[in-house]
Amino acid sequence: MARLAIYIDGGYFDQISRNLGFRVDFAKFVNEIQTVVAAGTPGTLDLLRTYYYDSLPYQSNPPTPDESRRFAGKRSFFEALRRIERFQVREGRLALRGYDNRDRPIFQHGMRH
Repeated sequence: MARLAIYIDGGYFDQISRNLGFRVDFAKFVNEIQTVVAAGTPGTLDLLRTYYYDSLPYQSNPPTPDESRRFAGKRSFFEALRRIERFQVREGRLALRGYDNRDRPIFQHGMRH
């Protein structure tokens, strides 16, 4: 029996889907990946787990209304993902580290332990 683990970079996936203008049903997406991999795998294939890595959006102190809205939306999205069978969200931490020469924020990502 072969075993499958799927790893998704949520920040990258979110950026690509926004740029291309589509939304993803992650339960169907994982099933499709499993189907494609199983077709090329002899014997049975067991999905161990899907890991989705992402961070909640940055919030200043106090947060702006837009920051609060985006934060609540992402938290709700993570909770929906957690309800998918064998799906685990790995939440990172996003910290503001300053601003670049164009006055754009510089963020640093780190994983929570």
